[in-house]
Amino acid sequence: MEEKITEMLGLAVKAGVSDIHILPNKNSYDIYFRVPSGLKKMMMLSVVSGEKYLSYFKFLSNMDIGEKRKPQSGSCHIVINQEEIELRLSTISNYRYQESMVLRLLYDHNDRKRNQMHVFFPKDYQTLEKMLKVKSGLILFSGPVSSGKTTTIYHFLRKLYDEEPLQIITMEDPVEIKEPRFLQSEIN
Repeated sequence: MEEKITEMLGLAVKAGVSDIHILPNKNSYDIYFRVPSGLKKMMMLSVVSGEKYLSYFKFLSNMDIGEKRKPQSGSCHIVINQEEIELRLSTISNYRYQESMVLRLLYDHNDRKRNQMHVFFPKDYQTLEKMLKVKSGLILFSGPVSSGKTTTIYHFLRKLYDEEPLQIITMEDPVEIKEPRFLQSEIN
């Protein structure tokens, strides 16, 4: 079973998947990958296999394996193809006490990719750069999952820091991009 899970995670990492959903049906479990176009069904497991997958991930992330009625959350690190991935996991049960699980894959944004920024709207980028020069205010980012909100924020924070070292404090849930130059706080 561990080999099948590793293979599934390898496929997800290769495709750059942001989330893996393990969802119960009456007689099976379905596994979906979140891709830019939405959820894509990748495989179907028997109920027994689906429950084993859930138990395996719960064990890895220090969740209570026996608890199926209450929602739980946890995290763990895995290495797939020499790339360290952090998994954030959460479970919730349906009325039949069948658990579902969502695994968020948090990729390590290494230094090579750190300063890359694909700009589709140059005028908006320039507007943001001007807004960052203002000494006070609030800038809000919103958008769907995996649309680049965190990456964009960190791009601009790093740009600010590179221009003039500042104490940059972040409050995140969870911390998705590790940046040793910033004081990063995880809130819940």
